[in-house]
Amino acid sequence: MTTYISILRGVNVSGYNVIKMNEFYKLYSDLGYSNIKTYIQSGNIIFQTVNTLPTYLEKIISEKIKEMFGLNINVFVFETDEYKRIIDNNPFISEQTKDIACQYISFLSSEPLAENLEKIRQKLSTNEELIIHGKTLYLYYPNGYSNSKINNNIIETKLNVISSTRNWRTCIKLLEIVEKLKEDK
Repeated sequence: MTTYISILRGVNVSGYNVIKMNEFYKLYSDLGYSNIKTYIQSGNIIFQTVNTLPTYLEKIISEKIKEMFGLNINVFVFETDEYKRIIDNNPFISEQTKDIACQYISFLSSEPLAENLEKIRQKLSTNEELIIHGKTLYLYYPNGYSNSKINNNIIETKLNVISSTRNWRTCIKLLEIVEKLKEDK
């Protein structure tokens, strides 16, 4: 069995696309997945299944959400090793002056074009930073996410990609859940 982390875009945000965690559990269980763990209400689910391409899992989970709830939800699925590489590549974590509470990761559906990156860089406020690494956008918002002009919708619009953003603590917690799952075996 392979362990995967799935991150859903736009679930349970401001009363939209509401799906309860026990419903996610049933959905993933109905798909034949095991050791299902959810974390907070924003669509973070860890599960195990036979070794399968993440892109295939994204499609199957998205289709099942559409079937069960009538919602078009984008799903990002990562094998544990890939997710760990994303976490390990955070360029801000080694800088002790960068508060982890101000760090975010946006998972992107594809690598953005260079000219689109320039469009989003123009919206950065003072002391904000963004660094792209493949299909991952690392963000630093010293004045907080809610005070930034660059939210998930702007990322999608300017970069012409689908994106789902998580704060650093959530990203780390998902990895901790995966590690605990390994220990319990």
